[in-house]
Amino acid sequence: MKIIYNCWFALCLLLLITSCNDEWKDEQYRQYISFKAPIKDKDNGVTPIYVRYNPDGKVRYQLPVIVSGSTTNEQDIDVHVALYEDTLEILNRERFSGRTDLWYTLLEEDKYEFPEIVHIPAGTCVEQLNIDFDLRGINMTDKWVLPLTIVDDASYNYQGHPRKNYAKALLRVIPFNDYSGSYSTSTMEVYIRNANGSTDNKPMVTNNRTAYVV
Repeated sequence: MKIIYNCWFALCLLLLITSCNDEWKDEQYRQYISFKAPIKDKDNGVTPIYVRYNPDGKVRYQLPVIVSGSTTNEQDIDVHVALYEDTLEILNRERFSGRTDLWYTLLEEDKYEFPEIVHIPAGTCVEQLNIDFDLRGINMTDKWVLPLTIVDDASYNYQGHPRKNYAKALLRVIPFNDYSGSYSTSTMEVYIRNANGSTDNKPMVTNNRTAYVV
């Protein structure tokens, strides 16, 4: 009787182990499509991207487009990407309310170009969206943002990630060169000139200032 019991126990244990192993062969999550554009608390809801400023103003930035999930993507996917201006307007109102002087500005149309479709072949989980910038004459007085979104449609063989900020990328474009960076400015004094032409006697002092390409 003891031998029969041990045999049944071993058989049940073997079936359990086999079943558990097979479970991991199946997709554990949904294979959603998303951008790799992380947002940190200090960045006010946008993703800063630093692009080198060239003499002709042209530079390419590659934004990763990801197929999530626990298994390898097994199908060819054509991901549709589009500009999404509404996101930027909503962000400005939520972050800065009526302070329009602090608002992010939509990057001008002649400053960028990107393909509307990113092809992700079977067996691949990451592809790059090539964004070509032309930053000649850009005025860094404004805070330029390129807001992108993954387009969903019932006819497509994919679904954009439902979580906030995963299927959207708000790219804060910051050009830089060899002289860009943070500089010590503790000896720099900034005076405020009043409407009547007079100047305040007490200057403002800041320890550091960031230099950008202008």
